[in-house]
Amino acid sequence: MATNPKPAVAALGTVTLAAAKDLRLADDNPRKISDRAVDVVALSLQRFGWQQPLVIDGDNAVIAGHTRLLAARKLGLTDVPVVTASGLTEQEVEAYRIADNRTHDFTTWDLPLLVEQLDALAPDFADVLALADWETIVADFENMQNETDLELPDDVDNTLDRSFEVTVCFNSKKEALAAEQTLIDLPGATDVRHKL
Repeated sequence: MATNPKPAVAALGTVTLAAAKDLRLADDNPRKISDRAVDVVALSLQRFGWQQPLVIDGDNAVIAGHTRLLAARKLGLTDVPVVTASGLTEQEVEAYRIADNRTHDFTTWDLPLLVEQLDALAPDFADVLALADWETIVADFENMQNETDLELPDDVDNTLDRSFEVTVCFNSKKEALAAEQTLIDLPGATDVRHKL
């Protein structure tokens, strides 16, 4: 009799409710969470409800979902949906915590599509999308679209569609500002942005 092979991906655990006050934020979470992030997630929870549970370990420490827990507490929610991760070693928990937040580093925005969608959603979702924070991005894109004297090399016919981002971090704002002109002068560089 053939045995069932082990699944390639472990099944989602059972979603249960846990008291928000009993959950602990991980002391060693390397992800910094701003008050602005908590505010935006709180608005999202109010508008869309819980669409993703927190992931906790057996000791009620949050593995993934720190910002959601802080937002829930800000809203005064007493219970939050959780999935308890089982069978992970302490190192796997730390690695998963980082991996869960790391994926955004490997993505970027398709600016034309983003601007189109933000424009369409703005009337109903400006607060949830933190649209005021997007205004600079939208303005930069529109300025790029409107510049008639921008001459691109012949081999670059659509910089926005084929751009590639590299993140460079500096120890201080002073060092970052000092390097800004050097960075923009690099061959192929089209933009330098500041991000705290």
